[in-house]
Amino acid sequence: MYAMEIGPIAQDISTQAGNMGRPIPQAIKEQPILQSGNDLYLYAFYDLESERVNGMGIGSIPWSRIDYYATANSFDTEQRIALHHCVAHMDQAYRTHMSKGGK
Repeated sequence: MYAMEIGPIAQDISTQAGNMGRPIPQAIKEQPILQSGNDLYLYAFYDLESERVNGMGIGSIPWSRIDYYATANSFDTEQRIALHHCVAHMDQAYRTHMSKGGK
């Protein structure tokens, strides 16, 4: 959620603080850092957003669509397992956030 909602704002605040000679706020200094290589799974999550099954609320991203994504992008077995794990957790976090009125 950080990368989607706060990341661009944090970058603007950091730039403005630097331009004004002011310190960067502590919360921005301590922002989450995505480990090298894990952006693959974050971008997969973004790509799979349109695959949600929606009804009375925000539905989850189907397992079959995640698996198809892995096949279409030539993921090996380890990457495929990690993709399912990461997307499922990001999806749950996203749906929880949205159920609480997030944007």
